[in-house]
Amino acid sequence: MSWPTLTVRLQQKVIRYLDYESRCNLRICSKDDKDSVDSVKFNPKTLMLYEITSDMSEEKTIVRMQIDTFKMWFIGKNNITKVDKSWNGELVDELSELKQENRYDVIRRYLTRMSLDGIIQAESIKLDDLSFSPPETLKFKCDNLEASYIGNNHDALWMKQFILEFKNLTIIKYHPHEDIGFTYSELKVSNSLNLNCDIGITDKDLLEIKATSLNISSQLITVEGAKKALERFLKRGKKTDTFVLEIRRPENFNAQEHIIPKSLVIRKIIRRGETEDEYYGKIFRGFENENGVQDVRDFNSSLMGDKLIVSCSVYEKSETPCQLYPFYYSYG
Repeated sequence: MSWPTLTVRLQQKVIRYLDYESRCNLRICSKDDKDSVDSVKFNPKTLMLYEITSDMSEEKTIVRMQIDTFKMWFIGKNNITKVDKSWNGELVDELSELKQENRYDVIRRYLTRMSLDGIIQAESIKLDDLSFSPPETLKFKCDNLEASYIGNNHDALWMKQFILEFKNLTIIKYHPHEDIGFTYSELKVSNSLNLNCDIGITDKDLLEIKATSLNISSQLITVEGAKKALERFLKRGKKTDTFVLEIRRPENFNAQEHIIPKSLVIRKIIRRGETEDEYYGKIFRGFENENGVQDVRDFNSSLMGDKLIVSCSVYEKSETPCQLYPFYYSYG
């Protein structure tokens, strides 16, 4: 039985198993094939968008779009764009196109083409150093999002186009004080939350966060709230989880008295160049972890300006072998 003789329903069942490159190849075979491909929802495992400035001109940029293993490059400035495509990992010159159109408009059109019912859904989405806004008509949904250094105040615009439910969320902003694009009450993260900006949460909000791996900051969190969050991390955290919390510097702060739970068996480690404001130690006992993780934990607290930074994670032994150097004596 050949492909054209299959019913549309059988063709759709086959198309569901095709990767993006195969779908694109099939889509250009005929109008009927195009309609069949477009009728089947496609959720890539990964969608990545990166932008870099050309070495030849500051006005010229290159935006790379990667959909699983399929890659495209949008190269240009002003209203001229060259589109390059890679099939099976190799650049194909015959598929290159030159368009009299701004590259950002071309990218938005490709993204819109990927969507189904106005939504692009992927397992993981990564956005890096973008200087353009997303299509306003699209919504993005993913389990894992990493958005780093999106410029021109467009990071908030991108975040407003996302359905704010994630397993893992990382946002790194050029300007942490600027609008993030959502409020904490809108956000749901189950595993890992990593933000380099103040999300304005209180002690109550902090203790209600479901994510067990945290790297966040808020000037509204008290040292008592931070202490309770540390206790919760030691109880709930998985082996690969980390705890980093940045809060307002409390007056007359002393780590042993104010942040370290009394139940912990902790040994302070003196490090070279350490100041009186710093406390580094190893937690050996004094907590019960619901995931069975009883490994030694690294603990660190430091004061930087008006901020207190507290961190905790499983202690990892160095794999670098210890090397003993001989001593040389000079006699004269």
